[in-house]
Amino acid sequence: MEMSKKDLLKQAIIDNVRTGRWAPGDVVNEADLSKEFGLSATPIREVILALENEGLLVKKSRGGVRVQEYNIEELLGAVEVYAELEGLTAKYATQRITHKQGLALEQAVLACEAFVNSENPNAIISGDNYYDLNLDFHFALFKASGNQVLIEQVERVGTRLVAYFRARHRLRGSLERSAKEHREVYTAIIDGNRSLAQELMFKHVMLPGDIALDVLNSMRN
Repeated sequence: MEMSKKDLLKQAIIDNVRTGRWAPGDVVNEADLSKEFGLSATPIREVILALENEGLLVKKSRGGVRVQEYNIEELLGAVEVYAELEGLTAKYATQRITHKQGLALEQAVLACEAFVNSENPNAIISGDNYYDLNLDFHFALFKASGNQVLIEQVERVGTRLVAYFRARHRLRGSLERSAKEHREVYTAIIDGNRSLAQELMFKHVMLPGDIALDVLNSMRN
């Protein structure tokens, strides 16, 4: 089915946040969106309102509409919820993963390991490049969970956090840790250890307070 202009606009806004084109706190320019998508003010505001309800955008009293931006307390709370959801994807993937999905997950693990072994893991540009491979691992895991409702929820919450996770992967040692933990989660899933896979995935996603502060400080600099 062909997407309507409103659907295309909504997806474009989500993609702008996911790819880092729009950062937390960035202003959403309705006039630019109107020109790009050929939509009047009413449908644009309807899309923006829908994304406000999903928590991706927020209306500021004096600053118009902006991409959601978290303080330290809000960030820790959002990551805690997201980690629980990701843990569930690992648990269900352990029960339901197919041979083909297992191969796809393994390829994602190998790609992350190869990147870390061939690049300088402390370079900022490496963190940005690695993150796309990291997403391949997580999306392969989501698919293997076999639960579409869960996938929709984890992607919705994850989109709000993607800028913060990108920043996390620019911190020293983060890429090596990430690739190592991907391997551990994958092994637990293939071994059929549901509880361990869930626990490892939760810990993989969680953001300790001191690291959260480092992430927020790096995004301000």
